[in-house]
Amino acid sequence: GQIITWLNSSINQKHIINASLSSPRSLFVTDNEEILVYQNNFGDRIDRWSLKNQTYIGTIPLPSHCRGVFADIDNNVY
Repeated sequence: GQIITWLNSSINQKHIINASLSSPRSLFVTDNEEILVYQNNFGDRIDRWSLKNQTYIGTIPLPSHCRGVFADIDNNVY
């Protein structure tokens, strides 16, 4: 799958990130331009991408199923 971003009120795409998404359940964009995607296709995990560099950062494994993903102003992930 892909992650596609736009600026507010724009019809032109800003970023297209090719991502290995097959069962995304929740998405959150942080203030420091990281995209967090919760998916449970290969076990519960949160994948992270950088909008600035358009690169995959890594995976946060989860001990169990969750309902969504959120990051606070200090970039703590919940």
